[in-house]
Amino acid sequence: MSEQLENKVIIVGQQAAEFNVNIHAPKLEGLNDPLLLFAYMADSLEKNSTINELNFTISVIFALGFVFSLLFFYQKISISYSFIVALAITIFWFAISYLLVNFTQIFIPIGQYIILTFATLIWVVIARKISEDKELTADVNNIQQMMMGRYIPQSFIEHPSPWDPIIQLISQQLDLEKSIFLARKEDDHRVVEIRAINCQLDDIQEMRRDYQRTPYSNALKSLGIVRINRPFFKQVVEGEIEFIAPLVYAGDVRGFWALSIVPNLSFNQQAFEKNVNRFAAQVAELLFHYHIFKTTQAKNRTLINRLLTFKLHEPVSQKVKSSLNEMEQKLTTLEMVFNHTSPATVLFNLFGQIIQTNASLERFAKQHQIAIFETTALDLLCRSCSLDIETAKGKLRYITLNKATVELPANLGNYSYTLIIRALHSDNTQTASGAPFQVSGILFEFIRDTPEVIPEVRL
Repeated sequence: MSEQLENKVIIVGQQAAEFNVNIHAPKLEGLNDPLLLFAYMADSLEKNSTINELNFTISVIFALGFVFSLLFFYQKISISYSFIVALAITIFWFAISYLLVNFTQIFIPIGQYIILTFATLIWVVIARKISEDKELTADVNNIQQMMMGRYIPQSFIEHPSPWDPIIQLISQQLDLEKSIFLARKEDDHRVVEIRAINCQLDDIQEMRRDYQRTPYSNALKSLGIVRINRPFFKQVVEGEIEFIAPLVYAGDVRGFWALSIVPNLSFNQQAFEKNVNRFAAQVAELLFHYHIFKTTQAKNRTLINRLLTFKLHEPVSQKVKSSLNEMEQKLTTLEMVFNHTSPATVLFNLFGQIIQTNASLERFAKQHQIAIFETTALDLLCRSCSLDIETAKGKLRYITLNKATVELPANLGNYSYTLIIRALHSDNTQTASGAPFQVSGILFEFIRDTPEVIPEVRL
């Protein structure tokens, strides 16, 4: 008996019942006896045929190569496709792990590889977001620097005080002796003086500040400017007339405008009151929208509101949108200026194609039956100046290469014009290669010649 048991593994246990749950293990099917499973494990250990883990060095080297590959690949595709690729890689790791365990008895650390897959994806997304924010911030700064010093009308509602641009507007448009603006206190029927033009705030002689009393109530009843019989200002000169106008929009009283004027011989009081009412209506509308905007902005800037709407920090996209709005406003202004110039003007690019025309040019083309949008710069030059193609090409070449300005006589029908052709360029420098592509376009201007009027001399 001892010889039979020597160097042997004896497994002793209770006999398995027929209704035991089947045990699932590689290469075993229909096994429901735990003793046989233990025997299988012992045989696997003795023959060294168990599942082996991947070598640690190989695993580290493979993981590093895998991470660098993901870094390269994720940057080539969009973020949405990157998530799809990460899910596909996860499925691939599960499939390859199952095959390796069943056929080669090698276990790879799929959990680590899946974590590396998504950790690399998250890092790429964060790094890309940081990089895009830096680039957008740099672009915004460049746009602001380029627009600095140019005419950019700042939005009224973004101004720190609504009264400063209003005072500037009134000062430029109206010639008044004195002006004082009074604003209504919120949730109250009292007014307080805000700004003064050509006088001081202390120059008010009227002590009442309740707009339910005269002279304010008289202006509200008339819904327009009214003349004040009781002195409102101090130190009123002889002949000076005082008025008060309500600043009301959509039934909301935003304030009052007290003013005075010294009429001259050509003074038309009816026209004056009409103009003041128009200005008062515009000022009231500006103040109303400014109040609504600031009230809404104050509510949106509360900490809880910003926290719930994820607006604790202003995104760079908002700054980019503001810069684009400024550029669009600048472009619209330039297009309006170009469109309202009196000479018939058309701008061609270097390929002879039309970039922009103004209203005068469209009337000019209609008058002379020119299909302007189907006409190149060469065709227009040949037709208007009666030049052959070679001569016209030479003039265009001269203008482009030398960034010159040329004046040519043009005759269309019974009308005579002076055609001014100039190259549009940013500066007067010339590259060493003499490349003509510094020119951004060629401008054609048709100026109609007016016959000289000779005064009649009587003998």
